[in-house]
Amino acid sequence: MTTFQQPKSILLHGRTYLLPSRPTVIVCVDGFDPEYLATGCANGILPTLSRWMTTCFHATGKCAIPSVTNTNNLSIITGAPSSVHGVSGNYYLDKATGKEHMVLDDSTMWGSTILELMADAGVRVAAVTAKD
Repeated sequence: MTTFQQPKSILLHGRTYLLPSRPTVIVCVDGFDPEYLATGCANGILPTLSRWMTTCFHATGKCAIPSVTNTNNLSIITGAPSSVHGVSGNYYLDKATGKEHMVLDDSTMWGSTILELMADAGVRVAAVTAKD
């Protein structure tokens, strides 16, 4: 009898990602200059974020310039730049109709996401985002 064993890692866009061994939450704050965080923590007005920074992992990511929400968020969940995932802005031009559309789904994206591959590997995954 063969037993399926959950893989310990996934591979996407040439990078290997270890699967979480315990519940993990990632918070991405868009449009938030790192100086706001440093000043807010120093002034005591961001107690929760300050606590997270001292008790959890914290990193400031580099973003595509100019900073574009959809492009950067997709880069986070694909681990790749827009040249790989295919979304280079918050809007795209529909060549068939000539109309501009806000990117609200994965229809213009190339490839997969870290979240999808983790779910396929048996990890319970949830993502919450708001654009409209």
